[in-house]
Amino acid sequence: MIIKAVCRGLLDALYPPICHLCGELSYGKYPHCCPVCFDSFEPVAPSSCELCGEPFTVGQVPHLCLACIKEPPPFKWCRGVFLYQGAVAEALSGFKYKGHLSLQVPLEDAMSTGLKAVASLPEADLLVPVPLSMPGLR
Repeated sequence: MIIKAVCRGLLDALYPPICHLCGELSYGKYPHCCPVCFDSFEPVAPSSCELCGEPFTVGQVPHLCLACIKEPPPFKWCRGVFLYQGAVAEALSGFKYKGHLSLQVPLEDAMSTGLKAVASLPEADLLVPVPLSMPGLR
């Protein structure tokens, strides 16, 4: 463990870690995701559709959105943890498409923290990532 920390310190001195999201020096817990970018991950508001999880633009008591009332989706419940914008979108895109595998740990930590904040999380049969592309569309 000590050897790993010393090696990490030497590498950081020679090649300072740069945040993959903003390009600034990364000085926090994650070598390639600075604290400013990590803290800017915007969670989905608790005011959202009870079925599909679409956030409402203004704070409301959770209920079904118009789209789910008109045509219910083929699932019982779905929820996102973060809005797909800003630093989260950049981090996921960098991880998926640019090979920035060093973003795995900050994304895991953010997802873990975000899932704990989701109110009334029902028992899930399946936890799935958003696919890279539709099957057969390459």
